[in-house]
Amino acid sequence: MGWIGSLLLLTVLAVPTTAAAQRVALVIGNAAYEHATPLRNPHNDAQAMAAALQRLGFDTGDGPVLDTTGDGLRAAVRLFRDRSRGAEIALVFFAGHAIQVNNVNYLVPVDGALHDPGDVAVETLGLDAVLAQMRGSVNLMILDACRDNPFGARLAAASQQLGRSLATGRGLARIDGRTLAGGSLVAMAAAANAVADDGGGAANSPYTAALLQHLETPGLPVSLMFRRVRETVELRSNGQQQPEAIDRLPARPIYLAPSAAEPVAVAQAESRGFQIVPEAASPPAPGPAPVPPGPIAPAAPAVGLTAKQMATLLLQLGLSVALEGDDRGGTKVYVGDDPDLPASELHVDLFDCDARGVCRDALVWAWFTPQYGDPLLELNEWNAAHRWTRTYLDDDDDVRLEIDFRDVSSEGMAWLLETYLDQLAELAEQFGAY
Repeated sequence: MGWIGSLLLLTVLAVPTTAAAQRVALVIGNAAYEHATPLRNPHNDAQAMAAALQRLGFDTGDGPVLDTTGDGLRAAVRLFRDRSRGAEIALVFFAGHAIQVNNVNYLVPVDGALHDPGDVAVETLGLDAVLAQMRGSVNLMILDACRDNPFGARLAAASQQLGRSLATGRGLARIDGRTLAGGSLVAMAAAANAVADDGGGAANSPYTAALLQHLETPGLPVSLMFRRVRETVELRSNGQQQPEAIDRLPARPIYLAPSAAEPVAVAQAESRGFQIVPEAASPPAPGPAPVPPGPIAPAAPAVGLTAKQMATLLLQLGLSVALEGDDRGGTKVYVGDDPDLPASELHVDLFDCDARGVCRDALVWAWFTPQYGDPLLELNEWNAAHRWTRTYLDDDDDVRLEIDFRDVSSEGMAWLLETYLDQLAELAEQFGAY
């Protein structure tokens, strides 16, 4: 590794539970379609999502909006525009039919008939129109709606009779992230032009089930949460369904669930050095009742790391680090700048932490400014060739490389960190960032 001593930032992520952040949500579940086969899951999906969002502190108004007509849908969105003004996070969840016509996406109310191409504009609500009504600092649109289009055949036949050209693809059309307003994210149950599973006989669709599994994970950033949802759906569908999330979120972590972590260390930063003072005492977490004596089973590998243990691993890899408490009750690790490094700073974010500061998950990321090469082309090739890491261009056209660890242990983390650092050095050299 040719970049020993880089600026490194280690953070235990925590969101104060006492923050009076304003969060609003509009949850819609359309199932009883009058001119198409009714859907099984949207009611359950909407009710479960509304309950989860309420537990996360979201104001869901009068609760989920079920089986809304065109007039009702437009009224609900207009009302949400007023409710979302000044909100920290505004979230819309829609389960039901949504279609693409000529590469434009539309939400379909339960009374939509769509017998004529002209009906699309007056009987549905465009996705862009909904996004335009969201007035939060951060706006999240979640669509569990990439089902088969039951209106496609009739629209195509009517269009042909009129001598017009009309394209009705499968699922939803691709969304260009460059067209999104800043602070926005659109998440879809399936990839563009692909169809999502409705869940068969299950209570929830596969996509909503995955959302419910990860939505309330403490301290999990939104962008990482949607990647976990995607991975869960892909795994359960044997790769047949691949959710997408397109965003222009700000360059700071956005959380739906606060971290349970308490302060885990108080330390001092030293120029080019490392010093850790003893961790602050915290009450032991409640444990299970004592187990009566019996046969001794092999011990399971310990899962979870504190910030102090993570810093120790980084020291063993030759990095010079220092711990310091942060204003959110976590820790940060700093070292001085070094002009010969490929990255100006490396971040290790720990989350899903318990009251003792033992964290199960970690996200490691770094960035650097490319000096030459075609980043878009070369990063696509990189992602196709590397299993453990993911890289992309951020809003400042810097190259960002990250890796997500789950259920971390000292042994596994040491190996994965070394792999990450080797790949970072390789990528930086590829773009002349040394």
